[in-house]
Amino acid sequence: MAPTFIIQTRIREAKEELTAEIRINTERVNQLTVLLRERQQYEQELDARQKNVVSVNNRYYSSGKVKLC
Repeated sequence: MAPTFIIQTRIREAKEELTAEIRINTERVNQLTVLLRERQQYEQELDARQKNVVSVNNRYYSSGKVKLC
């Protein structure tokens, strides 16, 4: 009976280790998801700002107030 108990104990310990690692990895994946969503939002905001700058520049230079060389 002793070898069976030892094996069951090792299996239980391995399961606990695996469960702990899965929790850690799940937290990391969740954090990565949050960061990727934030990055996407920042990229969209930057794109909008850049389009606005281009639009303002186009209106400014096309107004005739500034001559390009």
